Amino acid sequence: MKSSYICCVLLFVLFLVSCTDGRSEGQVVRLLRQAEMCMEECPDSALVYLHQISDPEKLTGENQADYCLLLTQAMDKNDLPLSSDSLIQIAVGYYSNKGDAECKAKALFYKGRVFQQQGNLEGATLLYKKAESMIPDLTDYYLVGLIYSYLGHLNRDEEHYKKALLYYEKALPCYRTIQNPTLTASGLQDMAKISVYLGETHRADSLFSEVLSYMPDIDAAWQANIYHNVGVFYMLTNQFGKAEQVVNASLKLPSTPEDKLRSYAVLATIYTRQNRGDLVDSLWHKALNSENIYTRKAVYASLLNEAVSKQNLQDIEHYVPLYIQSADSVYRLSQAKRIVEVQAKYDQEILIKKIKLADCYYIALFSAYFYLRYLWLTFFIYTNVIKGRRSANLLLREQSWMKGSRL
Repeated sequence: MKSSYICCVLLFVLFLVSCTDGRSEGQVVRLLRQAEMCMEECPDSALVYLHQISDPEKLTGENQADYCLLLTQAMDKNDLPLSSDSLIQIAVGYYSNKGDAECKAKALFYKGRVFQQQGNLEGATLLYKKAESMIPDLTDYYLVGLIYSYLGHLNRDEEHYKKALLYYEKALPCYRTIQNPTLTASGLQDMAKISVYLGETHRADSLFSEVLSYMPDIDAAWQANIYHNVGVFYMLTNQFGKAEQVVNASLKLPSTPEDKLRSYAVLATIYTRQNRGDLVDSLWHKALNSENIYTRKAVYASLLNEAVSKQNLQDIEHYVPLYIQSADSVYRLSQAKRIVEVQAKYDQEILIKKIKLADCYYIALFSAYFYLRYLWLTFFIYTNVIKGRRSANLLLREQSWMKGSRL
């Protein structure tokens, strides 16, 4: 009896050790697979599993590559800063020579996410495009949808709306295939917002209506985001009653402080359009706490317009420099995007010029060659003609001499 009790205690201790010790290769693989399995639904749990792996710097080969990829993925999904690409580069380097297409494409995609967070949009675009080139070999529709979506986001942010819409239209069937309501609603919302930018309000209205049909199946944070964007659409199409209703619904749901400040700005705009000035000022001043320069610019523009309409010289004098400052910041951001395009165009023009110069060089070289060949040939013919004439003259002289000797 006593020995059985001791055996049970030992087995229990061994069980606890096996659950907590992440050093053995078997335990590392188990923790990696658990992190992978819960990554999409519970990325915070995936992070916990990965942190249970002891001495990750001692991992090698496939385990090291999987760990680096999964940790980057978990950090991105938990909105943690990705300040360096050294971690994901290990996965990219490993999967470039080994592993299947899914792992290689996923590593490229998440390196693109790191670059995008760092502001390296050109590098991010290149990596997303490399991942896109592998889509014919992929069966992971979730990953395929993400690749298309983020290419759409980059094009949207650069105001290439038609190209962005094409990518969003490719992403949506992937999300429908895996039957993910959150991603499907997000994809529909992306298409709806682009339709607004393109002036296709009827299509946007239809898409937003479909988005709202997914609300019971998605979490509160996404609901808040969707209600906000639907409210903006209703406001832009002068449906102020509907806009007020959905924006207020957004404010009642849990969301980030920045999202709430954006909603305050939208609600203030709605009340201004409805001539409900008593509710506006406090909302404008709440929205001014936003770190988003576009939000602040819109708020200052509205406050300045209100001051002008009331002919309040003191407020005009106060808000003019603030609006100019915010507008200048927005302008510099837009110029930064244009500079990227100008540099790309400039580099392309330089490349074309180099090619043209190289072509001119070879044309000149060949021209010189044929010209010299022509001169040589002309000289050859000329010398042969002179020799022929001399030979003929000599022959005539000999013939004349022979004739004279006979006489």
